[in-house]
Amino acid sequence: MENAKMNSLIAQYPLVKDLVALQETTWFNPGTTSLAEGLPYVGLTETGCSGRPCALISFCTLSGKSIS
Repeated sequence: MENAKMNSLIAQYPLVKDLVALQETTWFNPGTTSLAEGLPYVGLTETGCSGRPCALISFCTLSGKSIS
């Protein structure tokens, strides 16, 4: 992507800067809920992932993290 287009995209959507930098990022659709309302329901624990190795692998790939 051209630098000018990327800068324009970041100016319009500041969250893109964190995504490009591969920073941990949380976003909630403002038409659905707010950060304060939705954040308590977000989490990935070993209990929540047990028996779901495919979902966990997908999450790790998406997040760029490894889970030991």
